[in-house]
Amino acid sequence: MTRLALLIGLLCGPAFAATNDAGALPGLLDEMSSYTERQAWAGVERTYEKMLALEEVEIPREVHLQAAHSARALGRMDLVVRRLERAQEMERTEEETRWLSEINESFAFVELRTVPARSIELVPELMPFQPDARLSVEMAITALAGDGEFIGMLPVGNYSLGGKGFEVIAGITAHVELSTKELKAEKKREK
Repeated sequence: MTRLALLIGLLCGPAFAATNDAGALPGLLDEMSSYTERQAWAGVERTYEKMLALEEVEIPREVHLQAAHSARALGRMDLVVRRLERAQEMERTEEETRWLSEINESFAFVELRTVPARSIELVPELMPFQPDARLSVEMAITALAGDGEFIGMLPVGNYSLGGKGFEVIAGITAHVELSTKELKAEKKREK
């Protein structure tokens, strides 16, 4: 009898998992609303990731929009774009289209890294005043100071990575990769 129950459980597991996933959504929706009301953005992010992991569950459009606002509050403009696009797959509105357009005019995707990975300083020519733009720059500075890599979006403008200047231009992905040899050369030029 135990073997039969085990076999049925193994064969029917995915169907039961999908049912359980759908059953988990209302609780996660309440949890996310609670975090949003308190502006506890890390909680919003964790809850949203849990929702994305649910199988065979359609996440409501409003949840993608809440998650986009959360990402904006954290300076993660790449996530804002992705989440707005998910919301627009369900229904296109002028408000989200305008928001995406503003982001695409003011930010650009960047890939910044050192090879081999090591801490490096990112310096903006001018620190932005807008909170989401400032946060995205601060996030990049922190990431590069840690492991020497940042992949995300930065505001349009001029920057210096380990002394090497580069420009972030709307609509163009910036790839900046510095090797140890290039870093040493930049330091010599500074002296």
